[in-house]
Amino acid sequence: QLAEGLENVVYVCPHCKDINTIQTEGNIIRCSSCEKEGYVDQYGFIQNFVFDNLIEWNQFQRLYTKELRNSVITSQGILSYMNMEDDSQKEVGPIHIEYRVNYLFLTGSITESIPIQETSNTTITLRRDLGFVYNNRHFIIKLDHYNAAFLRVMQDKY
Repeated sequence: QLAEGLENVVYVCPHCKDINTIQTEGNIIRCSSCEKEGYVDQYGFIQNFVFDNLIEWNQFQRLYTKELRNSVITSQGILSYMNMEDDSQKEVGPIHIEYRVNYLFLTGSITESIPIQETSNTTITLRRDLGFVYNNRHFIIKLDHYNAAFLRVMQDKY
């Protein structure tokens, strides 16, 4: 299961240049748009894709910031609010999060439209927890997918 989770780091297919189409299962990496398929070998190198490592792949995908900002990114997650005075968290519950046209749309346990220009302190911790501050409330969303894509559009919002 060496490839699983790579869709949380890479979001541009290096073959067809589509956004958020990378899927993984076991050792397999596949683009759902062009159907190009590769795998991660026993040494951690990517085979049958343009890049054999994530460093070069990330350098390539950073050229597609405008396309990423114009895309739609969705995931499921668990929302919590963090109390910054004592670092405690209060779980709110499951949500669906969608990025579209410079907004985050949260539905499920809460319903809220958040303009990303009004967010601050955006981070990813523990490889899947998206954190940000909006209206003096610290959001933490334990994402299922596309962590780097959410982080990139929120940090590169200007």
